[in-house]
Amino acid sequence: MFTRYHPALEKRDINSPHCVVTVDKDDLLHLQRTVYTRPGDTDLDLEKDYIIFKNYPGADDKSISKLYGIDINQETKVPKFIVRDFVKLGFSDPDNHGYMAENKKIVDIGYTNAFWLPVRSLWNHEKFLEEMQNISDKFYLQLELGAEARKVHKDFLNNISE
Repeated sequence: MFTRYHPALEKRDINSPHCVVTVDKDDLLHLQRTVYTRPGDTDLDLEKDYIIFKNYPGADDKSISKLYGIDINQETKVPKFIVRDFVKLGFSDPDNHGYMAENKKIVDIGYTNAFWLPVRSLWNHEKFLEEMQNISDKFYLQLELGAEARKVHKDFLNNISE
């Protein structure tokens, strides 16, 4: 019923229906924590003293490379202390934090038929179900948010809290 894409990487018709995930300052800590603690999603091995950004779905590797002068490729072992320092720098100026800067670019695209989904709703079961119903209503999707959908979201929440 829909396709998923990142609007900073691919341009689409701004008049077609969009569900845009939004981020604000209050979301940064949990979002950053989730990104780095979901190694199964990106094959990050958090047990080592370094991180290899192979298959990593973000721009942190490019920003780290520029800031610290490290040429990062699929095999580069970036010491954890550098990644930790990079993450802390983001919180010192949250308006220019990577997620906030990217979010501003996405919001500024000017979608004319969008549902704005706060990322924080992904971490609250009842709010998530409410927002999914709102999306369904706006775009006439007729989503079924029964027991199976509830279980999938509960499993998601359990996985990010482990």
